[in-house]
Amino acid sequence: MVQSSKIRFKRPSGFCTLGNCYILVINGDIYASLGPDWLFTIIIISFSLTMLITFIYIMAKEIELLFQYLGFFIYSILFMSYMIVSLKNPGIIISPWEIELEETENQEKIMCKKCNVEVEIGSFHCEDCEVCIRKHDHHCPIIGKCIGEGNIRWFYVFLTSTVLGISYLGLWIYLRSKMHIL
Repeated sequence: MVQSSKIRFKRPSGFCTLGNCYILVINGDIYASLGPDWLFTIIIISFSLTMLITFIYIMAKEIELLFQYLGFFIYSILFMSYMIVSLKNPGIIISPWEIELEETENQEKIMCKKCNVEVEIGSFHCEDCEVCIRKHDHHCPIIGKCIGEGNIRWFYVFLTSTVLGISYLGLWIYLRSKMHIL
């Protein structure tokens, strides 16, 4: 009989807090997280949804079908990308759920002094979220949490769709003003 070199603990599941973040853990993996600025996240989600509904019921009626599809696509991507970036795990580093019995003398581990986890190069302890984030970029109060390895791509999609949404709104206002002048 071969013995395992690791002691395995039950992997937690459910909603819990880690630092100042609220997370959904399933079998030890983080599937969703809300940062400490969760109220602002709810406000932005409501605003984005309002923009999408406003577009569908007010703006789209006054423009050609091609522009309706373009606007619906832009505002849908804006809403969905914000939902994903605000709920996706930014790369929170958690304590391992397994303890190795074999000790290695040559490997030095760098530990965070505040949250007591093993950190990697490029990770950073966020003072707002009170957790360490892999490949930390910044803490974004608009998103409501940190931007890191897990959600940076969706953050860029959100920024791009926001610029496109504002440009589309400006184009709609310009075209609408031209229609009323003629």
